[in-house]
Amino acid sequence: MSTHRGEPQAPVASGQPGEDVHGALRSLVEQLQEAIRQNGVQLSNELLEGEAALYSLTDGADSTLLELLHDDVGDEQFRDIAATLAAHTFAAQQLDQRAQDLLAEVFTMRATRLSGLRASGRLTWVRETGARARLVDSVVADLAPLLDNWDTVESPLDYDLLNAFLTWVYRQPDFRQDLQEAFPVEDLVLPDNLPETDAVFNIVRQWIAGDSFADIAAATNRTVDGVLRIHGSVISYSLATLVEQAVAVLQRYLADTDLEVSRAVASLPEYLRFGVATPAARTLMANGLRHRRAAVLLGEHPAMTDLHNVLREPRDIARDILATEDGWQDRLGQFVFDRTVQDLAENPGDTP
Repeated sequence: MSTHRGEPQAPVASGQPGEDVHGALRSLVEQLQEAIRQNGVQLSNELLEGEAALYSLTDGADSTLLELLHDDVGDEQFRDIAATLAAHTFAAQQLDQRAQDLLAEVFTMRATRLSGLRASGRLTWVRETGARARLVDSVVADLAPLLDNWDTVESPLDYDLLNAFLTWVYRQPDFRQDLQEAFPVEDLVLPDNLPETDAVFNIVRQWIAGDSFADIAAATNRTVDGVLRIHGSVISYSLATLVEQAVAVLQRYLADTDLEVSRAVASLPEYLRFGVATPAARTLMANGLRHRRAAVLLGEHPAMTDLHNVLREPRDIARDILATEDGWQDRLGQFVFDRTVQDLAENPGDTP
């Protein structure tokens, strides 16, 4: 069973005009029905949350039902609402009765799942963080125990921090699927047909450390194209998305125990997105600096952590560095240097 997980999910779940003419929801239900018939598997929330090919269906149903679950709606009433909603989807009108019943069962199962999250007090986390409902319990049960110093981690390059997140994401079916698609066949190791964790760890750590794609390729004995493929599908999308949701849930979970995650943990999604390892470089990239190499080199400059600059913005410090120190044209190249000066300018329209 395979589907494209990037499909719009709210239109798919509710039958809005965003659903294509053939009906993405209808196709998913028919695939699920055929898989159940052929393999004899039983429909369950474990199946819906454990099969990456079904995530468009699972997440789409969750996001639609979440809008209908109010405090004054009881669990049984909510399941009835879910079944009624399923019957009124665009797909239900095109399915036979057995498939309609299956769709209704999916929606009522997801309603039961959301009701369970409400009972545990975690439904609020989903609403506040935007995390997928299927991930919340996994963050608490599987990720949180992997590190006992979430509140004191000082660097996004911390070995134990990155290892904890990679251990957790390796358990996520969608991440495993993306690994299998991005890595060369010869890198996939039995019995799970996945690349070694160390192979992924090294690429991720080098990316956050600010290494170029060419440097990463040389260090890992890969081609630049191979590294770009892994970065594009695994690091910048799959891993970044999961880490962003996990950090948000983790913050909410630890807040209930009077703990706050450290700044390095809270900002890990941005460090991962931008491929930088210092707070200054992260801030520069977040504020519009276009060139990662410039952000990395400027972010590592001693002036960024000088006590005399504690009240100054990284943008202002970086502008002074480029204006007062020689050699930056050679380090960055004239093109990158000129664009960086432009990005850092107080009045961008005044730059040449």
